[in-house]
Amino acid sequence: MLINGVSTIWSLFFATSCIANITSPYALTWSSSNNILCSTNGRCGPSGPDGPWHAPVVDFRFLPNSVPLYPSLSDEVEVFYPSYVPSGTNDDGHLYQFGDLLINQSVSAFAINASLSLIPAYPQSTLILDKTFTFLVQQWKIGLLNGSQYSPQVGYLAVGKRFMNAAAFDPTNGFTSRSWSMHYGSASLSLLGSFVFGGYEQNRALGPVASFDIVKSTDLRTFLVDVTLGVDNGASPFNPDLGITKDISKSMWRSLGSVNSNIGAPFGAAAVYMAPEYPGIYLPQEVCAAIATMLPVIWQPNIGYYTWNTSHPSYQRITTSPGYLGFVFADRFAKNITIKVPFPLLNLTLEPPIVATPTPYFPCHSYNGSTAFLGRAFFQSAFLAANWDSNLFYLAQGPGPNLDQSIMQVFPTNGAAFPTNSLDSFSKTWSTFWTPILAQPDAEPHHETGTGLSPGAIAGVVIGALAGAALIGAGLWLLFKKKQRTNSQSEESHKIPGYTHEAEARTAQMCELATPDQHLGLAAPSTSHISELPAS
Repeated sequence: MLINGVSTIWSLFFATSCIANITSPYALTWSSSNNILCSTNGRCGPSGPDGPWHAPVVDFRFLPNSVPLYPSLSDEVEVFYPSYVPSGTNDDGHLYQFGDLLINQSVSAFAINASLSLIPAYPQSTLILDKTFTFLVQQWKIGLLNGSQYSPQVGYLAVGKRFMNAAAFDPTNGFTSRSWSMHYGSASLSLLGSFVFGGYEQNRALGPVASFDIVKSTDLRTFLVDVTLGVDNGASPFNPDLGITKDISKSMWRSLGSVNSNIGAPFGAAAVYMAPEYPGIYLPQEVCAAIATMLPVIWQPNIGYYTWNTSHPSYQRITTSPGYLGFVFADRFAKNITIKVPFPLLNLTLEPPIVATPTPYFPCHSYNGSTAFLGRAFFQSAFLAANWDSNLFYLAQGPGPNLDQSIMQVFPTNGAAFPTNSLDSFSKTWSTFWTPILAQPDAEPHHETGTGLSPGAIAGVVIGALAGAALIGAGLWLLFKKKQRTNSQSEESHKIPGYTHEAEARTAQMCELATPDQHLGLAAPSTSHISELPAS
């Protein structure tokens, strides 16, 4: 069986790592660097079809050029390269078919023992890891709601705890901790990303840094207590009836009551997982629908996304303004921290084959349950770091495109504070990329749908199994494998990616209130179900 095979392969292949002498902290080169050649599409650059996204790049000994890989909290590396068939690998090139466990996704992959080089952003010796557990994907098809399929081109760079236990990150190699930091930046705004092992760039963290416990030593999970609409400066770009000012934000949250009290959450909060392997922002049921009613977006049921209505007069006003979505988290000391994601970062682009022509979209997706997942769209404006030695992870406000000078810092240990740039510099880092509004607009309706449904009807429709199938995405099978190794986790474990058994995958009830996303890893149920929520 696949499950047993994966477990066996893990024990065989993730055994050792070899290194070259390097300097810590160790920052990675990103695919936006024009001098990097990529194996899949010539010169590296932003990729889609739901971005654009850039990513760190690595070298494999068996590939002619570098490959971009999205950071993933899994423990195995995955690279998509259909033309290469390995020979002489420990598993004898055995082909593992994952498609029979995933309804609308077909994946074929070799599990190999790979040597990879992490390309440094600055001149220094290259960090090389030998015998790294890697899935070499030969065929990968993602099914869309409209029946079409596409093959993703970017794989995953493991930065989970088991991967970080490799000898490359030992203190003998200059690392003071098994740690990393990330600020994803924005490919569309030419804000280069930052990923650093053993340290961080000080200009990527603004203001206070909140700390959180790593759950079960595997999951970067905390509590999301609110999502707000706000404006950083100037007048509000939103409907004036909301009463939003630079000092007053508007909550879009829908309380979950005490559903998460068993894991220590404050009343009304959702459990939220950091998930940079996913493209979007995935929030409990009604939250995305509530936000959508305030925006000029159109629900596209044939593809399962909110697209921006670019002909609406408020489209340009909102997406070029200092307006933001604010995410409020409770840290391990029960203190709240707010991360602002400005709307210029929430104006992403769908590309073929999801749509016929490039189409701006709003990357908010609803997930049925008491859980939220934050992907790359969120980390465009957030600083994330993890220290696997202390079992802590960290969040802080990220900057805009006008970065201050970069100062590389060693990752703090033993409870030491994070030196960061001032939170007051946030507006300055955005000053040339947004246009403050001098006066509030007149009240006007915003929300539209491609089906003609009213906002209330949209908020009441729950798409069950059909949307669950559509939610299977590019990160699922990787997280499915991760779940096999952590199937003893209790209620604190993920409710989504990767079910432990096939039966769970076929009976789990996934619901999508607003927009299913093709890349969120969800096991699909076997029957269709459409229902309406009770009227409020």
